[in-house]
Amino acid sequence: MEHLQLSLQEAFFLAWVVGCLDLRSASGGPITLQAFWAQCFEVSSPFLPKRIDNPFLVHYVAYHHFRSLGWVVKSGIKFCVDFLLYKRGPVFHHAEFAVMIVPVYEDEADCASSPNPLPNSGPISWQWFTTVNRANAQVMKTLVLAHVIIPPSRDIEPSLYDSPEILSKFKVKEVLIRRFVASRMRD
Repeated sequence: MEHLQLSLQEAFFLAWVVGCLDLRSASGGPITLQAFWAQCFEVSSPFLPKRIDNPFLVHYVAYHHFRSLGWVVKSGIKFCVDFLLYKRGPVFHHAEFAVMIVPVYEDEADCASSPNPLPNSGPISWQWFTTVNRANAQVMKTLVLAHVIIPPSRDIEPSLYDSPEILSKFKVKEVLIRRFVASRMRD
């Protein structure tokens, strides 16, 4: 028997959007999508799960964005990024793009009040940025900065946190980064 390990984002996408994943508890009972959505929030931020900058929510917004555009999205931890984008999947091709999620708060008060700051939500040093870009350029991947625009929490009704309808409040903007090497790019 082959075991399949899915991230929270992959599991929720397959259960909600594709409808091909049957969710079961450890005891074998069914788990509703609503209950799984709540569990994803709690697992990624156990003390304050219902926040607009919940790590699961921010990552799922980016994951859903790229999957909706037809990409196969996999973990990019091996290359110091959040996701890798494949045209057909890792079995068929190498990933063309390495995606780094950059959370952008529309309301600075939400950022200041966050109990657990999101990675890359603050200033990024040039040394760190060029290191990640160089590491991905060496393995023939183009770096994509996925700016996930986090809406102000004051504009979100509390009931929206209980369903995926909250996704419509977010926006994703992509910035493609390519490393320029003068000796290789003359022609």
